[in-house]
Amino acid sequence: MREKVIQGLRECLKNEQYDGNGCENCPYDSDQALCRERLYKDAIELLDKSTTKVIIEKEEAEWNNCEYCHHHLIHKWDWCPYCGRSILW
Repeated sequence: MREKVIQGLRECLKNEQYDGNGCENCPYDSDQALCRERLYKDAIELLDKSTTKVIIEKEEAEWNNCEYCHHHLIHKWDWCPYCGRSILW
């Protein structure tokens, strides 16, 4: 799905910036109102999946851990360096 969204966004951008022929290679249908709506929904779904919450796990001390991959996090980080998801503090 990620590749489909990227290609759809690139084709929509071509369509808006240039001659309006960007829909030819679009992986979504060419009905602009409906295909853009599906493209935007897919993009939002991908972005929602790419974030993670911080969970606190207690061992001998408390640690901030990524909810997705459970690696330790440092508060100044915006992204988990282990799984690449953005962090919601």
